[in-house]
Formats: sequence, C-alpha cells, structure tokens
Amino acid sequence: MISISVIKQSAKDAAEYYSSEEKNYYLSEKGIDQNTQWFGEGAKRNGVLGKAVESSELERFLSGKTYDGEVQKSFGGELRRGWDFTLSAPKSVSILALVYGDTELIKAHDTAVKQTLQQIEKDAAQVRIFDNETKKMTFQNTGNVIAAMIRHSTSREMDPQLHTHNLICNISYDISDKIRAMASCKEQGGDVVHGMAERVFRDQKYYTAIYQSTLAKLAIELGYKVKSVGNGQFEIEGIPESVIREFSQRREQILDRAKSFGVTTSKGMDVATQATRKNKVFASLGELKASWMERHVPFDIDKIKNNHDDNQNISVEGGAKKTIDLTLSHLGRFQTKIRYEKLMETALGHFAIDAGVDYKQCQAEIENKIQTGELIALDKHKSMFTTKTLLEKEKNLISTANTKFHHLSCETNNDLLNQLKLNGENRNKIISIMESSKQTILIDIRGTNTSKKQIIES
Repeated sequence: MISISVIKQSAKDAAEYYSSEEKNYYLSEKGIDQNTQWFGEGAKRNGVLGKAVESSELERFLSGKTYDGEVQKSFGGELRRGWDFTLSAPKSVSILALVYGDTELIKAHDTAVKQTLQQIEKDAAQVRIFDNETKKMTFQNTGNVIAAMIRHSTSREMDPQLHTHNLICNISYDISDKIRAMASCKEQGGDVVHGMAERVFRDQKYYTAIYQSTLAKLAIELGYKVKSVGNGQFEIEGIPESVIREFSQRREQILDRAKSFGVTTSKGMDVATQATRKNKVFASLGELKASWMERHVPFDIDKIKNNHDDNQNISVEGGAKKTIDLTLSHLGRFQTKIRYEKLMETALGHFAIDAGVDYKQCQAEIENKIQTGELIALDKHKSMFTTKTLLEKEKNLISTANTKFHHLSCETNNDLLNQLKLNGENRNKIISIMESSKQTILIDIRGTNTSKKQIIES
C-alpha cells in the first residue's frame, strides 16, 4: 500500500533529514546510478526536472519558494511543508534487484513510480481560490507538482527493501500562473473529494494498484513469471521460500509483535509496526552488499528469469478487454453506479496482474467502452459510470415489480397490531395500507421499531 505521511519538520530540518549522510540515509546511497531526481510539471517549470535532488533546493521548495516566486502564507498560519508518498517494491523484486544484481528491475521500479506520480499529479494536484463575486471558496485542479523522488534500498533491519520516498512539496501553479499552496479540505460532501492529500488517501488502493500492475507488467517483459498475492500485490515466482525468509527480518518482527498483542487487523498491524520501529542506521552500498552476500542462498536466477508463462503475454487488446469485462461483471453485482477510481482499482487489484496488463492499457479499454457506448458517463467529468447491461437489469427489475405486485393486497395481523398500542387514526392508516390493492413503497422501516416490520412481514 502506498504510504502517506505529512512532512512535519521545518524546511531546513526536513532537507537535512532527507539529505544528510551523517543524520539520515535517503540521499546517501551513491551507487551506480542516480537514486534521486526531481519530478513534475512544477519541477519542469523551475528547471530541475530529472536533476539530482540537492539539499539546498529541497529546502527551498519545502519552504514554499520557487525560482519565480513563493507561496503566500495564510494570516497567522504556518505553511505545511508537503507530504511523503512512499512506494515499496514486492520483496521478491527487492531481493532479485539488490542481492542478486538484476538492475533492470530497479529501472522497472523507477518507471512504475513515475507513472504512479503522473496519475497523482493529474488527479490530485489542486488549489483553493476565493471567488470575489460569489464570496465562496472554490477548488481548482492544476495538474502540476514539484516532487523529490528519493530511492532507497533497505528496511530498518537492513534487509533489502527497494522503495522510493516521493516528497510532494506544498506548491502548485494555478491556471493564471499564481503560486499557491496545495488545497486541503476538512469537510467533504457528495461524491467529489477535495484536497491534495485527501484525494490520494481516499484512493490509496487505486494508486498502489497502478504501481503494482505497472511493475508486474515490466517484470513479465523482463522474462519473469509473476503471481497475484491479493490486494493488488504480486510476487515473482521461483524464489525459494528460504531466501524470502532470510531477507524478511523486519516483516517477521512485525508479525511476532502482532502475535504477542493478539491482533490480526490492519490497524493492529500498524500498532505492531510502530512498536518495533527502530531508527535508521546508515551503511554504504558496499557494506550492505557484503552483508547480504554472506546471508544469501545460491540459486539459479537465470532459471527464474526464463520461467515465463505464455499466458501472461496476452495481446494488449485481449488482456485489457478481459480485465475490464471481468471488473464490470464483478462490480455490477453490487451497484449500478460505478466510480472511475473504483473501476480501475478493482481491475488492477483483482484481474490485471494475472492478465499481464497495466493501468494504461486498462485506461485505454475503458475509453474504448465509453466511445462504443458500453460504458455510460453519468457526469461531465466522466468520474461516475453505469453500463447498458446494468440499466437493462434495473428496467427489468422495475417492470417485474410492477407486474408481480399489481392488485396485490394482504391481511393485517391484529395480534401484532395490538402490541403497537396505536391510536385509532394511526391504526386505521396501517390497516388501509396493508389491505389496499395499490402499490405501496415503505421506506426505512428497519431499525428500533421492529413491530411494524413484523406486521408487514406477517
């Protein structure tokens, strides 16, 4: 799951925390390739897109300052620095990439992270603007962020754990090019969610699924066979269980503590995670690799890489169509109105990995179904949909109900009616409703007043 946290330190302290070799670890891994870079349309505008993250620039952007201005702080308020959205690779990917040296998987991880950030930038970057005419606060989607991507390679137990901290600075340009802080919104209403972090938090599973499905597709293209392990996650097949256990000390710590607490829920696991959380210790890349090689279990990585399943090489059109069709069939059992993010989250989390397709291919298939009329948009933003099939089912249900219950009446159970101790007027109303041959809809009869429900059911 994508991890979301607020950057709480001052800009100077945060920049030092994320960049100092002595005090932290994020920018200290000077390996073969660049492990930090700036991302986003806002970064492009400031001339830093793709460049390595330097402490001084990180402090500047976390302070709300750009190279062409700065965010205006609200009266008496302190500017929030930003957010850390962390994406972590499956354990099998981390082991193959970091211990056994398949650097192509590191590149695949970087690509999957970027594609996830691109979608977050498109969906969630938003500012608040006060409308002088209506005297109301409005929200404007901007489509631009300034983000520092910082890739790291270890867990807190110094096990191989490939993950990237994506530091989204609290800066965005509105449509008139004014520099503003990202929007936040404590009170939400209706189907639309406002606020940068609020939107990402609501759709955590969706953005996690984008990362996982993209990485899985790239792993398949590299020759690996992948398997879905639930909740939109995957692992590469063929790695001995003894190898997974050897390099999963942090996971074992959390499970042991959770067991001692007697908890199994996700919230309980979060408590166990915090209870076993250690301070990060810095070690050079050379030291880490030497330590890992002392613990590694020899096995034939080439055999795993050639463990390719032709069924996971389905054509883009066939795999994506099957994925979206299965998703619509699944969701259609429970609802007639489907939110776009829920559609994508379910497609990527349940069906895409096994079909060997990623989120862009699923997006293309959804757009194709919109064009052909199979998917019907219920709003101008194309955020809510139904289908022809679901509409037909609803029409048939209404028609059946009208046919079956026309001219139907029933007798009232007087014993149960007496238990209600109603006055004469209300008693007569209930008798009139029950004995009438007209179709009647009773709304919200469940709850504490079970006696009325018993009369109707009897």
